[in-house]
Amino acid sequence: MENSAEIVEINNPWRLCTVTQVEEVKCILRLLLIWLCTILYSVIFTQMASLFVEQAAAMKTNISTFHIPPASMSTFDIT
Repeated sequence: MENSAEIVEINNPWRLCTVTQVEEVKCILRLLLIWLCTILYSVIFTQMASLFVEQAAAMKTNISTFHIPPASMSTFDIT
């Protein structure tokens, strides 16, 4: 009789994972929301940086005999 009760408890669909596992998944989902909120900022910042390099490619980047590569313009502050 004792073995059949253990088998029923193992096959019970409501006992799939422990409370600790559920709490860990809830913590990960909370972090996922924070990550989703930062995606918009990252996309906008990357767009500004790539536009800055594109503008530098169209500029005259020679100073006397020294040539400044357009990719190095991203080292300057955009704002």
